[in-house]
Amino acid sequence: NLADLSRITTLGMLGGSALAALDRDNTRLSRTAVTSLQSAAVGLAASLGLNYVVGRAKPELELGKDDFETGRSRDLSSFPSDMTTLAWATVTPYAKEYNAPWLYGIAALTNIGAIAERRHWLSDTVAGSLLGWGIGTLMWELNRDREKDEPRVTITPNSVHATWEY
Repeated sequence: NLADLSRITTLGMLGGSALAALDRDNTRLSRTAVTSLQSAAVGLAASLGLNYVVGRAKPELELGKDDFETGRSRDLSSFPSDMTTLAWATVTPYAKEYNAPWLYGIAALTNIGAIAERRHWLSDTVAGSLLGWGIGTLMWELNRDREKDEPRVTITPNSVHATWEY
């Protein structure tokens, strides 16, 4: 049940961000939501790439935590945890923007759920947390309100744009 709750929570955060991104009356919330969605996309891509490269066997395979095989199928690879990376990347921009560190407790539910379900080792979830937090922090730093002469990065489903007004 805990694993299901953690997945529902993560997907709920993503859905809430998608709705908040459409709120044009609250530009701060909308900007933070867009940053959250960008962080989630970049975090998921990074996590999937690392899963392929590292290829650590999931606990449910009973191969042990030291079994690594580059190119292992995503369904069989556990390092880092995709859902944990996604959860932490999604909440970090909100936690930073609104000075709300308690939001990390919600993301940590994903860590606990992944371990409880035996789909990930503890170190997989810690790595996912650090990866998601790092990407969320970077994206928040890049997208927060800036002065006119500072660079800005925008990520869309089809492109990455870097602009610098001066």
